[in-house]
Amino acid sequence: MDSLSQIIKNLKKEEIRSFKIFMKRYERAEEAKVSFLFDYIRDGILTEDEIIKKLFPGNKPNMNAYYRLRNRLKTELEKSLLISHHDLDNRIALMNIINLANIFTYKSQYEVSVYYLKKAEKAAIENEFYDLLELIYNELINLSHQFEEIDPIEYQDKRKLNAKKNEISIAADHAVAAMWYRLRHSKFTSADEISSEIQNILKELRIANQIYNLPRVRIRIHGFVRDLLFQSGNFEELENYLTNTFEEFEKTNLFTKSTHTSKINLLTWVINVLIINKHWEKAEKFTGILLEELNRFNKLYYDRFIWTYYQSLTTTYIGSGKLEDAIALLTQITELPGHKSVNFFDYASWVNLALCYYYKKDISTAIKKLGHVLSKDMFKKLTPEQQFSVSTLEIIFHFDNRNFDYSEYKINELKRQYRILLKKEEYAQEKEFIRIVGLLISVPNPFKDKKVLEKIHQYISGSTEVGVGSNRYIAPGIWLKTKLDHSDYYKHLLSLFKA
Repeated sequence: MDSLSQIIKNLKKEEIRSFKIFMKRYERAEEAKVSFLFDYIRDGILTEDEIIKKLFPGNKPNMNAYYRLRNRLKTELEKSLLISHHDLDNRIALMNIINLANIFTYKSQYEVSVYYLKKAEKAAIENEFYDLLELIYNELINLSHQFEEIDPIEYQDKRKLNAKKNEISIAADHAVAAMWYRLRHSKFTSADEISSEIQNILKELRIANQIYNLPRVRIRIHGFVRDLLFQSGNFEELENYLTNTFEEFEKTNLFTKSTHTSKINLLTWVINVLIINKHWEKAEKFTGILLEELNRFNKLYYDRFIWTYYQSLTTTYIGSGKLEDAIALLTQITELPGHKSVNFFDYASWVNLALCYYYKKDISTAIKKLGHVLSKDMFKKLTPEQQFSVSTLEIIFHFDNRNFDYSEYKINELKRQYRILLKKEEYAQEKEFIRIVGLLISVPNPFKDKKVLEKIHQYISGSTEVGVGSNRYIAPGIWLKTKLDHSDYYKHLLSLFKA
């Protein structure tokens, strides 16, 4: 396996941006070559031989220098990922605190090392990371040989108590793994069936209540049931299970600061399933609860999950016909200073805002709002797939605004720029849709032309029903149907969005 290519291939946008910034700390020629190699591998256009010739021009390929450069790139990528994800979750953040303590021990700054180890101890206890507590107590006991202010007996006693808890934790992990294996190889259609099977498994495994009632075990078991119901496609049953679980966990005070991300994730699942089931009022209610939770613990996870709140509320407003509320919310988001220049927020907010004005039949304003996404600075940062979707949306807007010449020009441009994308099997529907829109422009009286009508009806019959929150900004089949019926696109959507 080419680990370097795999790492680069799976980098997210923010990770790529962080790496680029990370590499700018140097201005040496060697670092420039590292960045060039990164770009060449990421683009995936050049062969390895072509890359070597570009990086090391000359008659004879310098293979040793090339492989040294690859190793350097991998090292720099690893450093960048460690830095950008230093606080990805509580466990990673805690391990970084322990590493800091080790660095200060190495520098003989023992008092500072103890400070970080005690900080790590507190975090490990809060998060029930008993395996890491074992490591922390070992470090403190070992440090007592160099730093006499540490009482090793105190930490030996703590280590013994922790060992008992760790034993329970390990037993819980084994039980959870065995349970998931059994559940995964069975078929269920309801939460009651799954819960009954879980009780049978618990008895067979002789799982003590002490283990079963551990918060992380109960949360993991909940995750098993949730995933099984999701895979079965029974979303009504899943909705009932998720809402009941949320109420049960609230009543039993299972959610604390250390399990707060689990609470946010559960709320996100509840909201998404309510949206799928088109239960808009309940979705809006739980979205409000989500915002309350994001504001808890001094907004500990606010920045990480706030877009989930905005996205959920926007979808809920649009699905329930509250366009004015959606527009007000999206306008507010686009004006937030913290989200400006963050490409994902900008892109999604402006597209949704443009769609809302399109649904209102204010197409001129829709085109204007979409213009923010089409601007050079933003558009070039999008993936080819996103660019294609936005360009298709632009064609639809201008078609409905009767700018036929411009729409035709954009269709030709789209076919040329995204010809590689349009050759893919998964883009067959998009390719056919663009062809039909081209016919609607070029053929006189297209809705009276038998060949055009035949293509439209064939396309509509083969298109799938739009889902709430679908990745397609405009459902092509529904859009074509409304052209045939002379009906309102958004009203047609709302009729589908009724529970």
